[in-house]
Amino acid sequence: MRRTSAAWRAGIVSALLVACSVYDAPPDNLSPALSSGANGGDSAGDQGSPASGAHGGDVSNGSSSGSTSDGAAGGELGGAGKPPSAGSGGGSGTAPAPEMGGAPDAAGAGGMPNAGGEGGALPVTPTAFRYVKLVALTEQSGHVWSSVAELGVLTTDSKPLSSSGWSISADSEETSTEAAPASNAIDGKSATYWHTHWTWAANADAPLPHYLIVDFGAAHVVTGFTYLPRQDNKTNGRIKDWAFYVSSDGTTWGTPVATGSFPDGSALQTVTF
Repeated sequence: MRRTSAAWRAGIVSALLVACSVYDAPPDNLSPALSSGANGGDSAGDQGSPASGAHGGDVSNGSSSGSTSDGAAGGELGGAGKPPSAGSGGGSGTAPAPEMGGAPDAAGAGGMPNAGGEGGALPVTPTAFRYVKLVALTEQSGHVWSSVAELGVLTTDSKPLSSSGWSISADSEETSTEAAPASNAIDGKSATYWHTHWTWAANADAPLPHYLIVDFGAAHVVTGFTYLPRQDNKTNGRIKDWAFYVSSDGTTWGTPVATGSFPDGSALQTVTF
């Protein structure tokens, strides 16, 4: 009876050993837990469920060598898995920003943008001046006199400046033999005129060149001027050759901004520059 019991127990142990050798329990770490942004792969290269764009550990033949956190890749996938996409396993969860090709111009191609055109230099803004000067170099009949019925000044878009607040001076004016002061040239009346000094005495008249200087009282953009010859059917003092100057202080004039010759006649002459 004891032998039978001992033999029975030996048989039971032997059967259990055989059973254990046939059934090999899976390891505890076959399915690693996911942590912050990491995933563990299945065996044979099947990719696990990605969290925040990183995969965990080297996965080969169903075993995981570890896990990663904070979105960093922990190794390689050991087999064919799903290709990574934005926010999936296979690398960092943030895709790199595309390389910039340069900031676009505001208007036009190439160079610095300007106001409504292609790239290049910005348009030059005309400088404003407070003073202008008309110089009479010669007279139509060859005399030494000069006269002006009206002197006008043009500004932006060739529009006439208002003469309100202007003051005017001249190198010479006639106020004894006739009333022809410099102020007549900006009084807005075509029937009056400025005339240089003259007398009945021979060789006593003021010589050329003659000039008028206008003070606007404030700086303005100057783009041209108008000259109206005297309108009383007399030709004395009609300007032929002339030069026109601008100044900021009424003292420094530099070179003329325009020069030319007026035709002989009483018509209004307009000059732009």
